[in-house]
Amino acid sequence: MPLKLNRSIFFRKYFDELYLYDTKCNKNYIFNSVATDIIEVISENPSIDFNDLIEKLFVIYKAPKDILSHDALNFVNILFEKGILYQDNYIPEIEKTEIPFEKQIAQKLSMNTGNNKTLLSVLLELTYRCNEKCIHCYATEDKPSEQKELTTNEWFEVLDQLYKNNVMFLTLTGGEVAVRSDFFDIFDYAIKKCFVIDIFSNGMAFSDNQIADIACRYPKSFQSSIYSHIPETHDKITRVKGSFEKTLHTLNEFKKLGVPIVVKTVMMKENCYDYDGLRNLVNDLGATLQVGTSIGAKNDGSFSPLFHRIEEDNILMPILKGEIIRQKSVPSNKELDMSLCGAGFNGISINPYGDVFPCNSLDIKLGSVKEQTISDIWAESVELEKVRNLSISNLLKCNCCDCLNYCQFCPGLALAETGLLEPYPEACKIAKIRRSVMEGGKAIESI
Repeated sequence: MPLKLNRSIFFRKYFDELYLYDTKCNKNYIFNSVATDIIEVISENPSIDFNDLIEKLFVIYKAPKDILSHDALNFVNILFEKGILYQDNYIPEIEKTEIPFEKQIAQKLSMNTGNNKTLLSVLLELTYRCNEKCIHCYATEDKPSEQKELTTNEWFEVLDQLYKNNVMFLTLTGGEVAVRSDFFDIFDYAIKKCFVIDIFSNGMAFSDNQIADIACRYPKSFQSSIYSHIPETHDKITRVKGSFEKTLHTLNEFKKLGVPIVVKTVMMKENCYDYDGLRNLVNDLGATLQVGTSIGAKNDGSFSPLFHRIEEDNILMPILKGEIIRQKSVPSNKELDMSLCGAGFNGISINPYGDVFPCNSLDIKLGSVKEQTISDIWAESVELEKVRNLSISNLLKCNCCDCLNYCQFCPGLALAETGLLEPYPEACKIAKIRRSVMEGGKAIESI
């Protein structure tokens, strides 16, 4: 009986435990050190025979082979039942795992890596070029001529370094990833390195054959922005006629092929009355909806996107109320010694030119992959350590505010608008509305 890991299985080892992700079923698992050895032996020896597995385990443990065989067989059968191992002519029944347990595993991994400053996830902005021209987009593709996008081989080197640093999760984004003619080369290379991959793309440039090609490599999700359930409104925001239908088609195709789909949207002046209709559309799609209400400045410093922010509290309130109810949000009870945000504790962002940042919203350069290794940047960046040391207590104008526990202060947005540790109007407005909603609509004095 050959033992083969399913193609949808991706894993990494952290703190003597193996964290395994099945992208086909969207399931997380944690295994102890013995189970880890069995999975690693199977992974390193594709289609290994069970008897050969026992021989390799004997080299590791020097235990009696009858005991190894008994224990290993029980565990292997569990892996088959859960669909982690693949066997010809065997179709496992999909197990209905409780969602809270799934979240506990993910939260444990995130907390452990964050507390230990262990690099877990990286966002790669492959390009700022795009086939849409969204009115609110932060990305500016017109860069000085000396700033060249990383080449295919340079991105391969980045992926090699991330693999050596034991990174598990990647987000491939842009701009629009499909604008790069080498996108499939980069994606395929990342899959061979066993990264768990989210793709953020408008999907307009992918043919049905390319969609199928992506799906058979089992990405964790395919994510696109849709700004309204009304095609004309969406197209007006992207400034590309027909973009709504093309993006919707791509999402439907990925859904048919079993790839989890995520719809992201930003509520702004142009679509502020479309929240309910968009949510209904996403429910019909069988997708997850992520809603944002904050729009940031461009990465060249221009404030032009801020014009599209919703200014009226009475328009913004029902949107925020809908999200608060859906997410069952509660005040965060912030303490002054709490970190200001999670950027840089277990993740980083790398832009198209190889510059490294704590996240793609916080414009504090940590280094460049063209000049340093990622390991050195992660371990030695003075700027990164400064970001990690920022706490609520550093917000001198905010830490006595009545709305602090309701505030979603973003250092990146603050840095671009008012200063890294200075309050900015959008955060204050949203905090005030969130407080009003969570306190049952009580009137709040202006901040």
